[in-house]
Amino acid sequence: MNIINWIKRFPLVSFAYLLTALCTSFALYNLYDGSRAEFWPNVTGKVTGFVSATQGKNQNGVTAGYRGKAEYLAVDSHRIAYRYSLMENSYTGLDIAPNNQQITAGNSITVHYNPHNHQESRLALLINWHMVLMWLGYAALFAIAGWRWHRFLIRNN
Repeated sequence: MNIINWIKRFPLVSFAYLLTALCTSFALYNLYDGSRAEFWPNVTGKVTGFVSATQGKNQNGVTAGYRGKAEYLAVDSHRIAYRYSLMENSYTGLDIAPNNQQITAGNSITVHYNPHNHQESRLALLINWHMVLMWLGYAALFAIAGWRWHRFLIRNN
């Protein structure tokens, strides 16, 4: 049986396996994206300030809790704004503090920059493991669901 006939015979199983492949590719991209800055050169930059973005406020301005029947979640993101210079050009960036360092405005900080695109930079050389594990979990879920559905269809036909 060729692949086209198999897809026509088992469309939901095929869709589950397609989702498995997509989730696995997202996990691999997160691994790649987190590790590619490891070999970038670095330069000393200066902290220019902090940006705090809060999501999840309710209409009363409360950022976390449970009220009545509506639940809401507050996500607070603290990012560091910084500036660095390369070859007489000045660049700015925004990133999360590496290793939970206590940083104040005006501090010197190590900035890792992309040698092919100097505007792209990072402070922390981290792999986003919770995203990798999340995508791999979804991939496993879809793979198991597709496999189980395929077994069910084979047994009942």
